Amino acid sequence: MRLAQAAWAWILLGALSVPPCQSQPAAARPPLGEPGSARLISPYSPYTLKLTSFAPSPGQVTGVLLKARINSGPELRLLLDSGAEYLTLDSKAAMRSSLRGASDLVLVGASRTGSGVAASAAKVEIGPLVFSDCPVNVVRKRMPGGIDGVIPLALFAGFLVRLDLPAKTLGLEPYPEGAMRPAGSSGGAGYGSLLLVKAVVNEALEGYVLLDTGAAYTGISFETAHALRSRPVESLHLADAAGDLTGDRVGKGIRFRIAGQELKAGDPVALDLRTVSGYNGLELIGVLGYPDLRCTVLNVNYREARIGIELEGDGK
Repeated sequence: MRLAQAAWAWILLGALSVPPCQSQPAAARPPLGEPGSARLISPYSPYTLKLTSFAPSPGQVTGVLLKARINSGPELRLLLDSGAEYLTLDSKAAMRSSLRGASDLVLVGASRTGSGVAASAAKVEIGPLVFSDCPVNVVRKRMPGGIDGVIPLALFAGFLVRLDLPAKTLGLEPYPEGAMRPAGSSGGAGYGSLLLVKAVVNEALEGYVLLDTGAAYTGISFETAHALRSRPVESLHLADAAGDLTGDRVGKGIRFRIAGQELKAGDPVALDLRTVSGYNGLELIGVLGYPDLRCTVLNVNYREARIGIELEGDGK
């Protein structure tokens, strides 16, 4: 497999609430590296974690999964999500993992709100990698496609991250300056570290786009669709790990240019992103989901807020 040289872009490390839903307010929980947040208790060394395809229906791969155990419970199938702020389980998986909630919370998603329970996992095991004191959201709805929950890419922010979606591997390398910070710190940028990048859509409109491996669709805001004169083709009812939402399928031909790389949207959807934009104080013009990221390798340096994007072939 031949990959192009990575194009590096600066990322805004936000606390964006995009599918799967996030707790609100984000400040109610500590970021990685603060007392009470997730701690790495396995050795701070290189890891390569194997991913598997998430196919909620035959022939439809919409993400990648990591297997994990929480509180030494049964093995769980978790969607790896760069658009998630917290590890999130449905109530059945939480019960199987001996996880009990401590307080109610409000969840904010792309176009709706919901409710859940805040909890904390004493131990999270992902192959040889082990964290303790990990914040968890427990949602009352069942997750789609038989998965048990989602796991945020930002959990691994204490490492240099190489997410190779074509090869289905998650590579973690210690930062070259040495060991992780002591006294319970992961050294990462925090659970608010979502991959928001400046992008130009169709060489005409510039704004922030979320790179979201947990989204089963690529979306643009209704305002972006109007500015680009993209006409709705049909109304859609979408379901993914965040729940249900509605949108309009728009004509093909939506292109995102990020740091000189062009990513094409195969089946874009227009969505109402005003709630998300208002929550974060910025205008989000789009979400690049797994279907249009599946041929990329994402190299993420959370400490320096940079992301490198490699494309396989022409990126499709």
